[in-house]
Amino acid sequence: MMPEPVSAERPLDSLIEGLAPAAERRLGSGPPVQGQHPIHPRVLEVRTGEGQELVFVGWSDPGGARALHEGLRRMIEATLLNALTQPAVRGEAVLSRRWTGLRFLSFADVTGIERAVQAFGMSAVPFDDEAGQDVMTVIRAEAEAMGRPVPGTPIHAFRSRVDMQDGTWGDKLLTLQRWMAERMGDDVWGATPGGPSKLLSLYLREEVGESIEPTPGGLDRMEFLLVSRSVGVVRWMPPLLFQALCDFIGVVLSASMGVQTSWALCEPEEDGLIPPPLFRVVRAGRMAHLPIGPHVLRWCMMPLLEGEEVPLLSEWLRDEFGGPNRA
Repeated sequence: MMPEPVSAERPLDSLIEGLAPAAERRLGSGPPVQGQHPIHPRVLEVRTGEGQELVFVGWSDPGGARALHEGLRRMIEATLLNALTQPAVRGEAVLSRRWTGLRFLSFADVTGIERAVQAFGMSAVPFDDEAGQDVMTVIRAEAEAMGRPVPGTPIHAFRSRVDMQDGTWGDKLLTLQRWMAERMGDDVWGATPGGPSKLLSLYLREEVGESIEPTPGGLDRMEFLLVSRSVGVVRWMPPLLFQALCDFIGVVLSASMGVQTSWALCEPEEDGLIPPPLFRVVRAGRMAHLPIGPHVLRWCMMPLLEGEEVPLLSEWLRDEFGGPNRA
C-alpha cells in the first residue's frame, strides 16, 4: 500500500471532469479573469451578516438549466474539495474554518433555474438586504476589472446553508481534528496509507468507547459518527476527519474486501491547490483510478433532499467491488 505521487498524468482538473483551468480557480485571489464566461470563473468570498459565504455569479444563460447545474457543480465541488484536503500543517485557523452559506446570483433568466440549483440545497432569497448589497460591491469590482458592464441587481438570488453536526458532538468532532493535527505534523493524505483513519479510530475508542474495525460494518459506524443526516444543507465535516474517512475506505477495500489498493500522494500543486484523495485499484486485472474524495463529498456532504434515502458507503463498495456484507 505504498503511496503514489500525483503526477502530470492526473492533475486536479482530471479528477473533477471539466473543471476550469487552475489559473481560473483561485478563491478570490489574483487578478480577475478576462473574457466572457456565462458563470464567473472565480469564486468570491464575502462576509455577510450570516458569516463568511461563498458567492457564485451567473452573467448569462450557459445553455439551459442542465448546463448551469453542471457549471455550478464543478465550481462548488472544486472549492469544497480544496478546503477539505488541507493538510494538518496548515494549522488550526485553516482547518477549523468553514463557510456559513453558498450564494448564487444570476443576472440572466435561465429557464428552470430553480431545478438547476436544487441539488445544492439552494432556495430563493430576497436580494434587497444588507448581505446582498455587500455582495454587490464585490461583484461590481469584478465586473469592472473584467471589462463587463457593471450590473444592476441580479434577476435571481439563491442561498444554501452550510452546517456541521450540532451541539456537543459537533464540538467533539473539532476536538478530534485538533488532536489529529497535533500528531500528523506535516503528513499529507496518501503519505501514510491507513494512518489518518487509524489515528481517528484510536481517539474515537478513547473518547466515546467506539471500536472501529476495518470492515464494511466498521465503515458504517464511522460514517454514522462523522456524517450529518440533516436535510437541505451542505453537511460540512472537519477536513482531517473527511480525509480519515476517505483513508478508511481504502483500508476496508484492501484489508476486508481483498481489493489491491494504492494511495495517491496528494501534495500541493504549483498553484497551491491540493488534489483530492484518490486511490488506484485493480479491477478485472487492470489498474483504475477511484476518485474517492469527490465521491465522499457528493455522497456524504452535499444536501439531502426531503425523503431522500442515500445508501451507506459500504453498500456502494459492495456494489462496485463485491465482498462481505456487514462483518
